Amino acid sequence: MEIRYATPRDLERIMEIEALTFPAAEAATREIFAYRIEHFSEWFFVALEDSRVVGLLCARPSAQRRMTDALYEPAELPAGDTLALLSLETDPARQRRGVAAALIRHAIGKARDAGMRALMLACKAPLAPYYEKFGFALLGASASAHGGASWLDMALALRRE
Repeated sequence: MEIRYATPRDLERIMEIEALTFPAAEAATREIFAYRIEHFSEWFFVALEDSRVVGLLCARPSAQRRMTDALYEPAELPAGDTLALLSLETDPARQRRGVAAALIRHAIGKARDAGMRALMLACKAPLAPYYEKFGFALLGASASAHGGASWLDMALALRRE
């Protein structure tokens, strides 16, 4: 498996995976992904198998310490030393083969290299144990109501305060 930065050429495949992995109410639009590729390219990774995108992880630096709906929107927000994970997706035909784990480890390594303080994310309750395997700690209910769903905030400290 190869992991590289996402490019505008990947947008169609990214949208295919988005449609396969998220309900319409929670799915990001083409415009949102295009914005993320343009503005957070150093934090938007794709995983490839046989030269085909099979997974993605996109994030953005944030000054916030908890997830909010504003982080998901295509808008300028103060950047900081916390990396907010916005999307982690694997083509359902490639799930349970380590694609998401490889993307998470890649993002953690890049965040450490960049001197980030922490990573944070919002997930649904059934996924919390998965993220705990990577060292993320449950912070509690999220302020985010993205897509009308209930989310939990989790964080991974990369350095001591």
